[in-house]
Amino acid sequence: MKEYRLTKGWIIFHCVFVFLLVVLYIFLIKGLFDPVYPNSTKDIYLLGGIYLLTILLFIKDLIDTLLYKIIITEDSIIRTRLFANKELKFEEILGFKDSHLYICVKSKFENRKKIYISIHTRNKEEILNWLNSNFTDLDKQMPDQIREQ
Repeated sequence: MKEYRLTKGWIIFHCVFVFLLVVLYIFLIKGLFDPVYPNSTKDIYLLGGIYLLTILLFIKDLIDTLLYKIIITEDSIIRTRLFANKELKFEEILGFKDSHLYICVKSKFENRKKIYISIHTRNKEEILNWLNSNFTDLDKQMPDQIREQ
């Protein structure tokens, strides 16, 4: 079993960015109560609620980034996040696609979701080499199928 996490640089960037956004939104909430710009009570509740919800989404995204893991076991690939864990058994995998944003591992079955592996994952090249040696690269297969038709 092998585990892969996001790169430290990406995690640090994400932490700093989310921190700055949370500070910005806290100042926006504080500004709602500033007597220089009078707001109605309705505006304070509406904007305050939106700002708090946005802060919670930023924090959820940060936790999601910290918990992100790709696990390759003897018989499956698992992607873990805060609220969504996905697992594909090897016999269910159709192949994979490599784009400039992520690696997509596709299932043979339409009702099963795909597993997306971030390009910011540590040892991405090791994962790609392993996928190349065990599964079909759908980027290379697709042009061949188009030529046959």
